[in-house]
Amino acid sequence: MELSLNLYRCAFRTLRHNPGIRFYSEKIVPLDESTVIGRIVLFMNNEYIKPNTNYKLKDELKHPSKYSINNVIDKFKLDRANHISNLKSEDIEELLHIFKYDNYMSNKHHFRRLMQIIDTECCSRLDYLDSTSVLRILNQFTQILPNKIREYEFYNKGIDRLMSEVEFLSREELLQTMFYIALEKRSKNAQVRMRSCLRHIAKEDIRSLSVEELCIICNSTFKTSTKISNLQILEIVKDTLHNKLYLLKDTALFVTLIKTLRHNRYIDEDLLNTISYTIFFNKTYTYYPFPVLCHILAMYADCLYYNEELLELFVDLGLKQIKEVKIDLEVGNIRVKDITRFLWILSTLAYKNVNNEIFVDVIVPNILERIKAGQYKTEIEELINSILYMWISNYQATNLILYALTEENVENVREIKSRTKQRLNLLLTCIFFENKKLFRQLNIKAKGSQTFNTDHQLDQRPNFRKVLTALKQLTTDEPNMVVNKFDVSYEVPYLEICGIVGYTKKVYKTVYIEVLDDYVSLRNRDNVPSGPMQLKLRFLRELDNALITIPGHFVEELSQKELQEYLKSEIEFLC
Repeated sequence: MELSLNLYRCAFRTLRHNPGIRFYSEKIVPLDESTVIGRIVLFMNNEYIKPNTNYKLKDELKHPSKYSINNVIDKFKLDRANHISNLKSEDIEELLHIFKYDNYMSNKHHFRRLMQIIDTECCSRLDYLDSTSVLRILNQFTQILPNKIREYEFYNKGIDRLMSEVEFLSREELLQTMFYIALEKRSKNAQVRMRSCLRHIAKEDIRSLSVEELCIICNSTFKTSTKISNLQILEIVKDTLHNKLYLLKDTALFVTLIKTLRHNRYIDEDLLNTISYTIFFNKTYTYYPFPVLCHILAMYADCLYYNEELLELFVDLGLKQIKEVKIDLEVGNIRVKDITRFLWILSTLAYKNVNNEIFVDVIVPNILERIKAGQYKTEIEELINSILYMWISNYQATNLILYALTEENVENVREIKSRTKQRLNLLLTCIFFENKKLFRQLNIKAKGSQTFNTDHQLDQRPNFRKVLTALKQLTTDEPNMVVNKFDVSYEVPYLEICGIVGYTKKVYKTVYIEVLDDYVSLRNRDNVPSGPMQLKLRFLRELDNALITIPGHFVEELSQKELQEYLKSEIEFLC
């Protein structure tokens, strides 16, 4: 008891001479075993952290009725002794463990100050702590302050210490280190460290990873936006989903694995079919809240894979959950980014059952309620994205547009580094093409350069390249053709889908040629363009020039000579 009293006393003495200590928001978000972070911490506690039996602090400290933080403070005010430097690291770990009890955390003002002195003391010992002790202390910090650990100096200095000896860390220590690095989320520093940890995981260790350990890697790389270059890891993730179908009921781990495959673009149709079959056969969809429905459907949208039965089921379940959601709840609720992802899926997959009623009766009222509750006040990018995806689905949410596209909001979006700048410009382009009155009312024009990687797109579209080559050859073989020049172009500004434009007299645009290949068409549906491609075709059909659309499989079946003859006849007929 005396040691703990001395610790509290030292905290207040330090603070009296250090008035510059920062104060943070009161809210501490506890770990929840339903989340992947909570599950990982629980796993590490059970598998990696051995019980601490070598401490001197008495169990009576844990008695809430006897030792509240206030009466402990009252006791030590009269004693000036300072013994914190005499505490062993095991004692500090135990103190941190004891602090989880409500009687110590209830007074947040004093609790923050006590944590500061422990943080300072732990930092002063780093040169003498081994990697195991550093990880144990980080573990205790995480359990007490899972959403605030980065506010303490020991977090950064502890990770610095671990990274200084990364080549000597065991597999278990590497995985724990990766977990703590991921709490920093997206930063260049975190990515560099994450890649270093990945390089030091031995091949034999990768093969023996448990599902939970695999999820530590997946969660850590995803949170820091670090791509996994080791294909062995990605193959194991995919094989795990193929072979451990029980995971489809374990949503925290299941979503962690599929997010990694999405992030690294490592999904194939076999996996999608396995997942959809299991979902229906085992009725695992009954376990899925709205965010999980969206994460699963997003895999199919990434691959432009149209599974009609799954899409209908999940959209119906999703709309039902949106109707029932309580906007004022903060925890376990549908977030604004979940709504955005849902709308992106509908627009990308060009869901055939989308109609105005879905937007008028369900989506827009939900968004308006969220606006009223202030949820979009700091999420204007999400609102702009949602409006764009509704527009791609052929619904113009005019009231939301007038709310979102103010001069102030537009300028704020343009000032930050975000993909939303491109989407904002595409939305303004949509308004220009399809609602001139609204465009004049807004009086805001698309602004900024377009950065498209045409070479990459051509590499992904061999049938498109084949058509372009045939057209170029046609101008050589048939110099007297009316249309005598063909170029790759982006006729819809800020929409990254290239097409081919044909010119008369090498100057005047005359014909647009679009190839409906796998890059812009839905799989599992015959010759149906994706949502963004349907948007492009809508715009092109409104222009005065001719439009030729060619299915990708048709191009593939023709020889180069046959393709030239086909293109020549189509152009001569339309132009």
